Amino acid sequence: MSLNQPYATRALAETLQFELELQGIPSSLHFGEFPDDRPAPVFVLLDPFDYVRLEGEQAIPADAVLRRTVMVFAGRPPATSNGGHDALLDEAGAIFALDQRSVVAIQRRGLHARLLRPGYSKSLDHYDPASHRPIDVLFLGTQSERRSTILSQAADVLADRNCRFEVAANSPTAGETESPLAHDRWSLLTQSKILITVHSGGEDRLEWQGVLEAIHAGAVVVTEHSSGIVPLVPGEHLFVASADSLPYVVHALLADEQRLARVRAQAYERLHDWIPYALWVSVLRAAVVELVGEPLPSEIASGATAA
Repeated sequence: MSLNQPYATRALAETLQFELELQGIPSSLHFGEFPDDRPAPVFVLLDPFDYVRLEGEQAIPADAVLRRTVMVFAGRPPATSNGGHDALLDEAGAIFALDQRSVVAIQRRGLHARLLRPGYSKSLDHYDPASHRPIDVLFLGTQSERRSTILSQAADVLADRNCRFEVAANSPTAGETESPLAHDRWSLLTQSKILITVHSGGEDRLEWQGVLEAIHAGAVVVTEHSSGIVPLVPGEHLFVASADSLPYVVHALLADEQRLARVRAQAYERLHDWIPYALWVSVLRAAVVELVGEPLPSEIASGATAA
């Protein structure tokens, strides 16, 4: 991956490393160009179009290397046409995406893509039902005009509560580890009773990564109406409201500690029992094993540098 890709991409890479290690696949994380110091590795390239945009065309390795590369789309569904970058997918050894919409978008191009859905991982588990939570309401996200309006209205309704809204101009990059939206987010999530999520614009897809981390940390999620909520059930594992109603729902929940505790526990149990990361990572592992079994490209076998 590129060091200039979002920090969330780095977090994904680290979680995948942990889960693959549990399944007997050792790995290492590399930034910038593809490493060439070891013979015959299988590569995993995260958000390939974004990677090439940031690292440049010269970062694309030889086709023989691409055929031993697993492409993972972590962001929005890739465009159906992306100029010369389409060759990345055409030569890929395997393609995965984190949501079904992206999988369908890739399959419409006539390519085979598989789902790699993030879920419960012990590496992310910060759950402690008895922990002290001095922050009543937390928001973590980037700035947009829509979010600013909704959060301002929420602040008025929740003025008597301890709210912390961390709004960044841009998402932190993989190198900005100290941002409140990067590694420090765990400290905030574990201290918070409720995490609210607000759509930045027209996209109504549930911000699954943020919801996933909140549940791992024991923060109850209150979100705008969103698609992609299944297998979570509104009212049992999280709460859903319109943008105007969101602060009032939060205010009512904060007055009912028993309900918050019940939903906190139910959400964690659903994540732990129904959505194990290991299940989807096992499909990724199978793809890696298949690529290891492929004949070694001659230029790699001879020690030539990929270009």
